[in-house]
Formats: sequence, structure tokens, C-alpha cells
Amino acid sequence: MRIKTFMISIVFLTLLFACEKDEKELTVKPKAEGVFVDNRTGIEYSWVRIGNLDWMVQNLSGTFDDIELGSVEPYYNTDESDDKQLEDIMGNMEKYGFLYTYEKALAAAPEGWRVATDEDWQQLEKALGMKDNELDQLGFRGSIQGELMQQGADGTGLHMQLGGYYGWFSESRGKCDYLGVYGFFWAASADENSEKAVYRKIVYNSPQVYRGTTLKIKRMSVRCVRDAQDK
Repeated sequence: MRIKTFMISIVFLTLLFACEKDEKELTVKPKAEGVFVDNRTGIEYSWVRIGNLDWMVQNLSGTFDDIELGSVEPYYNTDESDDKQLEDIMGNMEKYGFLYTYEKALAAAPEGWRVATDEDWQQLEKALGMKDNELDQLGFRGSIQGELMQQGADGTGLHMQLGGYYGWFSESRGKCDYLGVYGFFWAASADENSEKAVYRKIVYNSPQVYRGTTLKIKRMSVRCVRDAQDK
């Protein structure tokens, strides 16, 4: 009896480790890819197709005119000189895109594209192997999706840039928090009357993806999507 129990345990552990290995070695490649040019700004965005959605590969951005006109609210460091601030802003814009309040994010999406909704994010997470019973959960979920979302051309191609966020406390100091460490991304919602919206948090070198809610006045990154287009 003990031998039988021991053998069953060995088989169970072997299957468990095999599943974990398969999950860690999961590879997802885009079905298609291309380039979109935002005619308003002239900015070129690459995109990849995962599932039935085309995802922009760069965080949504703008131009220096957008800063001057106040159409977006970029992050900056008030402790620096004007020239250094401008240099930092432009450098961060190029690498990480803008950080938008929720309402301004919705208004900033190019024609034919939309701010990724919570359902869009869930569709992506499922395509990357997240279990169905985790999709609606709040907090950290998944087992490898966070890493897959950060992969470049050798993997999913999504290359989620970790642009940090700008909120109550960071705003009082005039600095962006967690730049290069966390990526905070708005998820558009049908509930326009709520003071809060759903977002995703992606952490450097973390396999999981955080799903939560926060005040719409905070400033976060934006990824735009569209339904898959025929090429």
C-alpha cells in the first residue's frame, strides 16, 4: 500500500512540474503586425495582433504642442531647471509615452482605435494563457502573463513600457513615481459616472498582472487597440 501511495505521489509531482515547465516555456507570437501613423501628430506606432485584437506596441504619446496647449498633462520634475525639465519630458515621452488622466485618455485615442477596455485586457490575458477563473479577480493574477506582455520582437512583441504613474502624493512633489519599475495602464469602462476606473499594473520582472480600480484623476499610461483588421 505504501509503495502504491508513493508511486501515485511521484506521478502527481511529475505532472505538476511538467505543467509548470510548460507554462514557463509558453511562447505566444503575434498573428500579424504592422505600422499605424497618427495623422494628428505624425507619430508612428507599431502594432501586433494577439487573438482578435491589434495592440499598439508603444504607449500613447503626443507632441510638444500638446504640452503647451494643455491638452495632456505630462509628468515633470519641478526641482529642475526649465531646460532640464523639457529635456526630461521629451525623453520620457519618446520612451514611455504620456501619462493621462482617465478622461483625457479617452479623448486622446486616434480615429479607428480605442483605449483598451477591461474586456480587451481580459481577452489579451486569456490569449496569453490566464485561467478563466482569474480574469475577473482583483489584485495580482496569472502566472506568466506579466512577463509575456513585456516581451519584445522575440516574443509577443507587446513590449509594455513601464511609465510609472502620477497621483496625489507624486503630484505634490512634482515627480513621477515608479518610472521603469511599474507600468500603470487605464482600462476604459462603460461606467462614466463613477469616480474610479479599472486599470492594470505590470511590474518589472514579474510574471503576474495586477487588476484594480483607482481615481480617474490620476495619470497613467495608455495602450490603444482596435478590432483585427484585414490586411
